[in-house]
Parts: sequence; structure tokens; C-alpha cells
Amino acid sequence: MRETLNQRNDSQALMQAMMAPCLTPEMTLYDVGCGEKPFADFLRGRVAAHVGVDVDYGFYDTRHIDLIGSADALPMANGSVDAILSSQVIEHLPDPEKAIAEAARVLKPGGLLFLSYPYLYPIHAPPWDFARLSEFAMDRMLTAHGLELVERRTLGGFWYLLGAVTPVYLSGLPPLRALRLSGAFGWIARTVCRGLHALEAASLRLMKRDVAASRMAWAVTYVLTARRLETTTT
Repeated sequence: MRETLNQRNDSQALMQAMMAPCLTPEMTLYDVGCGEKPFADFLRGRVAAHVGVDVDYGFYDTRHIDLIGSADALPMANGSVDAILSSQVIEHLPDPEKAIAEAARVLKPGGLLFLSYPYLYPIHAPPWDFARLSEFAMDRMLTAHGLELVERRTLGGFWYLLGAVTPVYLSGLPPLRALRLSGAFGWIARTVCRGLHALEAASLRLMKRDVAASRMAWAVTYVLTARRLETTTT
């Protein structure tokens, strides 16, 4: 679905910006739930190895998979991994906390977890859509499994949310689909909402209000970096 991909593209761009200063040429990064490896070009030359991990019964061509495994049952040894990337995956797991526990298990002390996942976003890939986690739920999980939050950024705000979900809604309307107009109307809705999103940010700054805090209740996607502590409770 094009609209879902646009939301994913925003998430991917933000993830790349957050990962860039953390990566080193000696690092091996495991891309858990790698799908078609959308981060491959970005990671080339930034890490020693980019290893794709995914199930062999998913939605994607298995040629992108280097290791068969799932986020809640990783095929790596305890404390052996430099970094894990998991982008838009944990909402598709019946028990997302298992993925956090598994990341903590396989990461070396000081190892990094790069994670993104949706919050206020429509059900997608049914019936494999199980969970929405607030930032508070995620903080509890990280702490419980010996991971500390390094940085979190949020894609959201009322107008961003409206711009993300309206095209998805329009794409499902039979009259627009029959006339092949859903894409055009979706693009118009998204463009208008993003303009209002930018205007809102400017207005909040003029009023000397914290933009991120003002938009917290309207989180569409969370993107974060976490680090494994020297010891874990898992």
C-alpha cells in the first residue's frame, strides 16, 4: 500500500539519521525482520556486515535473508551481537516483549538496539497485527530487560497523524478505487496535512512551547536507540 510505504519512508529516514553517528566500520549489525533489506544501501560501508534475519514464510523474497529466525527467537548466541536493527516489526508479534528480551539476550554489553514501531496507525498486514505500545510501555520493557534508552524521537502530531491515515482510508473507498483516484486524493490530503503540520510547529515555537511535548499524544511512529547494560535481568 503506497500510503503505508510513505509512513515507512519517514520512519526509515529518521532511523538512518539516528543510526549514522552510532555505527562503526567494525560493527556487525543484525537486521531482524529484514524483509527486502531497505537499509542495505545506507548500511553499505558503514558496518563490517549487515546480516538479514527473517522467517522463511513471510511476505518477502527469501533471497534477502541471511539467517532464518524471528525477532522473538533469534538464532544468535548470548552476548554475541554488536547491534540489532528492528524496523516496523514488533507490532506483528503476539508477544512484543519477547523481542525486547531476545535483543537483550544476544547483545554484547554496550551493544545497540535500533528500533521503530507504529503507535497511532491503522491495522495493517492482517491478521498479523497484534500490538501498539506507548513510549511508557516500551520504557518499562527496556528497563525490565537490562536495556537503557539512549534516544527516542517521535513522528507524530495531530496533522501528521491525519496526513498518514487519511490516504489509507481513501485507498479503501470503492468509488475512488474504481476511478483510480484514491492515490491523487491521498496525495492531496497528505500534502495539505503536512503543510498544516509545519505551520503548527512554527506557531508552537512562536508561543515558546515545546513542539515534541505538544505532539506527544498524537504519536504515529516511535524510533529509538537503546543500549544493553553491563548486566541484564533476563
